[in-house]
Amino acid sequence: MEKFEYVDLFASKGATYLTVIFFLISFVLFLRYINGKPLLKTAPAIVEDLKLTLVSWFQLARDYFYHQGHAWAAVDSNNKIKIGLDDFASKLIGVPSSVVPVKVGQQLQQGRSTIDLMVNGKKLSVLAPVSGKVIEVNEKVLTNPELITTSPYTDGWLLKMDAENFAKDATNLLKGSVAMAWLKETVKSINQKMTGTPELVLQDGGKIIPGFAREIDSENWDKLVKEYLLTE
Repeated sequence: MEKFEYVDLFASKGATYLTVIFFLISFVLFLRYINGKPLLKTAPAIVEDLKLTLVSWFQLARDYFYHQGHAWAAVDSNNKIKIGLDDFASKLIGVPSSVVPVKVGQQLQQGRSTIDLMVNGKKLSVLAPVSGKVIEVNEKVLTNPELITTSPYTDGWLLKMDAENFAKDATNLLKGSVAMAWLKETVKSINQKMTGTPELVLQDGGKIIPGFAREIDSENWDKLVKEYLLTE
């Protein structure tokens, strides 16, 4: 008869398994504790962890949320909401001559005007992607508006907000594959307005010219921009 040998599983591998399980449970509970607000459950994107996808001539930050007026929203490392213009809008407009700041403490509503950009003497408004209170304005953009075009998803951010209900606002925003499909349709739309002459808006090497709306229609460029920013 084959001799039966008793193996104490707990004394060998069992203790290791239980330790790992205990650690995982503790880690999950810790995450729920520090991320207990609906904000983080809905918006895991962190501004510092930037991943870009190229859609035609334009970059899209994959983890950001987008308003259809081409403003983005993302959670920064302090769990506050940063907002800015996406790459399409910043290149469509070009470098603003100045940025008209909003006041810290001002309450903003999703889909309403937030900050104004002055371009060629005309005012262009950016719509708020979320509702909340302004807690910071990007001073770098006020003194160097070119950042809006050169670094739209990082140094070119416009405002930082304390969102009232980001989880609710996020249901009206675009993200991931939906945002990519939306941007593809936007590019298709702008191509149709270029009347078959894309060379007018391309620099050497195939890069888009900042402010290319003026190359499409120099007389009505501001109307074209407002059409895509969804402002009047």
